[in-house]
Amino acid sequence: MRILTNLSIRNKLIGIILVSTVLSLAAGFAYVITTSIQRFHDDLITTTETVTEAVGNYTALPLAFENPEEAHTSLQPLRALEMVTDVYLFDLKNELFDYYSKGESIEVPEVEQEEFSEIRDGYVHCFRPVVFEGDRYGTIYVRASAASLDQQIQQYLFSMGGLGLVLVLFAGATAYGLQGFISSPILELAETARQISSEEADYSVRVRKPGNDEIGELYDGFNEMLSQIQRRQEELERSNRDLDQFAYVASHDLKAPLRAIATLAGWIEEDLEPVITPESREQLQLMQSRVARMDGLIDGILQYSRVGRLESEGEEVDADEMIRELIEVLSPPAGMKVTVGPGMPVFITKRLRLEQVFLNLISNAIKYHDHVETGSIEVGVEEKPRELQFYVKDDGPGIDPRHHDRVFLMFQTLAPRDKVESTGLGLSLVTKLVEEEGGKVWVESEVGQGATFYFTWPKEPKQEPHSYVGLDSENG
Repeated sequence: MRILTNLSIRNKLIGIILVSTVLSLAAGFAYVITTSIQRFHDDLITTTETVTEAVGNYTALPLAFENPEEAHTSLQPLRALEMVTDVYLFDLKNELFDYYSKGESIEVPEVEQEEFSEIRDGYVHCFRPVVFEGDRYGTIYVRASAASLDQQIQQYLFSMGGLGLVLVLFAGATAYGLQGFISSPILELAETARQISSEEADYSVRVRKPGNDEIGELYDGFNEMLSQIQRRQEELERSNRDLDQFAYVASHDLKAPLRAIATLAGWIEEDLEPVITPESREQLQLMQSRVARMDGLIDGILQYSRVGRLESEGEEVDADEMIRELIEVLSPPAGMKVTVGPGMPVFITKRLRLEQVFLNLISNAIKYHDHVETGSIEVGVEEKPRELQFYVKDDGPGIDPRHHDRVFLMFQTLAPRDKVESTGLGLSLVTKLVEEEGGKVWVESEVGQGATFYFTWPKEPKQEPHSYVGLDSENG
């Protein structure tokens, strides 16, 4: 059934027409052949009965006068009938009176008291009473060959088979021609849908309605759907433009006062340098730190909102080389060991997205490690049938299982913000980037036993266009 399901609609329609035609022809031919063969049987039996009754009439007088020689003479004309092979004549006592046989003599049949005819063992067997002017004088038995019937049936079946083959071929040609009335509009609609679903989708395309039947209604629905998609796409593009403009204005308007506050705090610290108390200096530095955190938070929110709206193309990526370059950019403390495991793939993917995921995860492992001078981080991969399962493992403080889901939420961070500056957006960005590619991300960890962050990544980039925006390594 799976094969039938995957056939094109053209082939399905041809198949349906052919199957319906063949089944109808088969039923009709079966009826005609059956009735015809029965008629052939009946005709042969009728012919044999006619011959039997005619011969019986000629032998009535010899039986009446008990003249075997005259009876034998009456049977001689049967030699001219090729079909008749044996004739047996019985008197009223059912004793053999005379017989005629073209071949070897057969066992004398048992006399039937009533009229009897049948086809059996390749012969027609016929019993008839010999009657003259209402008086019965005996019984005649005729055996006739049914070879002509078999030959007639064979010729008839051969003719009907040839006719059936011609009709099936004609039906196939007719089905191929007629299916176009249904399949062509549907195939045209499917081709238009494939073109629209390509990367350069043009939702302004419309299909021309072929008629006012159900297919015409399908065309109307398809065109209406395209109109709605086009309107929504235009609305979405306009909304995105408005959002981008709003985000730019909001970012500028929000950051300007923050920069002014940071600058003023620096000036106050410089101006009061001779008389500033340690407590006041600490308060000014804390204020500058909070301003920097707010600035990073604004950037993180903007970056999160843009994930999925900017296009990123697939390219060949050497994962081992890419990760080592990221480690150099992050510059981990001298005592921290960051290793890249063997088997890193070289494959076609969206480099910027994968790069950002690793950048956030490795940066997190470094930032939240409680022994940065002696800690270790391991980056590895395990190949699956259709995807790659990467991991970033550290021997840091670990995460309580109660908080495993929480760390992937926006603005969530487990470490005190006074100890580690963080917006709480890094892992939520990682989650969004991974899920945009059809993968998933999770963590396995216990308190005091380090943490291992896993994520799956497709071996081939998704066909649909995706967005990417460069994200700063901001961790959750």
